[in-house]
Amino acid sequence: VVAAISPPGGDLSEPVTQATLRVTGALWALDPTLAQQRQFPAVDWSASYSLYADQLADWFAAEAGSDWPELRRAALALLRRGSELRDIAGIVGPDALQDADRHTLDSARTFQELVLGQSAFDPNDARSSLDKTYKLVTVALTLHRRVLAAIQRGLQVDASELGAARRSLVAVRDAASDQVAVRVAAAERLMAHLAGGVG
Repeated sequence: VVAAISPPGGDLSEPVTQATLRVTGALWALDPTLAQQRQFPAVDWSASYSLYADQLADWFAAEAGSDWPELRRAALALLRRGSELRDIAGIVGPDALQDADRHTLDSARTFQELVLGQSAFDPNDARSSLDKTYKLVTVALTLHRRVLAAIQRGLQVDASELGAARRSLVAVRDAASDQVAVRVAAAERLMAHLAGGVG
């Protein structure tokens, strides 16, 4: 069952929406704020859900990678933490955050833009295969973890290296299907040198 609902004022608690949600197992909630920020598709990951995630975990692990369930949990945790930090930064300002928190906030923004966001006008980004999505998530989370580990050890991460690593993530997202593996390998080489090879 696929149902499209436009609740008044975006209120998901109104009766028609609630009745529909009782007979569907998943929800893609569109957020007008994301659309205004030019984030497409404007799917609000925090309000969206699937009741089938656990049932399909084994299939995704077999088809994409054995660590798919863990990657999914880690990605959601990063996005949740980024949302919390965005609220805190809105009150005290981003400069009041610790270095690790600033990096996490930046990583969550990068993840939302480069992994969740897509361009319908780019033939390589309009559709992302399961394999490409798996590799893109893996590279994004590896970059986040590597830099976070460096910060926690008190090491300085060179801004130019970090910029190059982020550009390599963009290159993976924009890659044609026959170029994904090459660009992932290039991204992994760049990340291996971040903060002296901190893993």
